[in-house]
Amino acid sequence: MNLGMLTTFLAVTNHRSVTKAAEELNLTQPGVSRQIQKLERDLGGSLFDRRYRDLVITPLGERTRRYALAVILGYAKLKSPLNSTPPSISGPLKICASSTPGEYLVPELVTRFNALYKHVLPEIFTTDSAAVVDEILEGHWDVGFTGIRPSDKRLAYEVIGQDEIMLAVPDSHRFAQRKTIPLKALSGERFILREGGSGTLRSVEGALRRKGLRLPAHQIAIGVNSMRGVLSAVENGYGIGWVSSLALQHKNLRISLVRLADTDLSRLLYLITARRRMLPLPASAFLNWIRQNRRLTLKQATNNLCPDTPAKVQ
Repeated sequence: MNLGMLTTFLAVTNHRSVTKAAEELNLTQPGVSRQIQKLERDLGGSLFDRRYRDLVITPLGERTRRYALAVILGYAKLKSPLNSTPPSISGPLKICASSTPGEYLVPELVTRFNALYKHVLPEIFTTDSAAVVDEILEGHWDVGFTGIRPSDKRLAYEVIGQDEIMLAVPDSHRFAQRKTIPLKALSGERFILREGGSGTLRSVEGALRRKGLRLPAHQIAIGVNSMRGVLSAVENGYGIGWVSSLALQHKNLRISLVRLADTDLSRLLYLITARRRMLPLPASAFLNWIRQNRRLTLKQATNNLCPDTPAKVQ
């Protein structure tokens, strides 16, 4: 067993085809087959069930796949200071994300990952948090990012960051120069709210519910389905609205962000996958890369969170 065999094996598992793996690796089909057969002899068992048209990975193959991925990614990380090329991983990386991580966190993570794995083709679909869970369960996407911790036992999840929800107000608003405001100061204000499946809206409603409060219907000015929509509506004077502090990445809006002094609106951001679904190689590599670089990626991707003074978005 060697690194070349493991790389070949991962290419075959990714494509479910010896022919396509050979094309990716610029090898002959018999050459790829011989490497897989040698690896099977070394491990003492079959890595694929060959009774079907497409190769089906066996339990031994799945264990070997996890080991091979860890070895190759670890080797790439070890060699990275020498500016060497990481192992060849190609194919689509299918990501479904709710509005906040989809607009502010995922693009940066994907860009940095893609700089290392240039042959991976990211596909990012943005929706609300509730829909992300459904999309991952139905197998339409490989990896999900959401602001709501999933309760469905069929999903695996891990925390990838922390967020704070703040109040966005126009620069001309009476709150614009305040660091914090009390909850009671919101009486009479008109609110721009996210859609019902939004993790941001659910976090706000939960925080208010813990205070024994709810938003009166007559204080709702408009509903929108994205964080950018909230920011635009606030800037254009429709009202005030709750947004992620990650919205500080917008640099050209005439908006300020303030906190509620007596209400905790912090929340966690989650990465989710389906427990019983074998992830394609690009998705597995992406998850491993996030885990290996967790402290660095999250610090850089969320370094605008929670300022101590009123946040100017300009």
